[in-house]
Amino acid sequence: MRGKISMIVWAAAAVLLTLSLVWYPESALGAAKDGMTLFLNVVFPSLLPFFILSEIMLGLVWALTLSEPVRLTLSEPTWARACLQ
Repeated sequence: MRGKISMIVWAAAAVLLTLSLVWYPESALGAAKDGMTLFLNVVFPSLLPFFILSEIMLGLVWALTLSEPVRLTLSEPTWARACLQ
C-alpha cells in the first residue's frame, strides 16, 4: 500500500512539473539557459583536467598500479576478519 501511494505522489509531481514547463516556457528556457551557462563556465572547466588525466591513466594502465597501495590500505585486514567470526 505504501509503495502505491509513493508511486502516485511521484507521478503527480512529474505531471505538475511537465505542466509547469508547458504553462511557463519562458521561465523554463531561461532557467535551462542559466544552467547551461553555469555548467559551461564553471563545472566543465573545473572537471576537464580530471577527465583528461583519468583517461590518460586508464589508457596507460597507471590507474591499476596507483590504486594497488590504496586497495591494500583500505582492505580489511585478516586479523579483523578473524575477530568478526
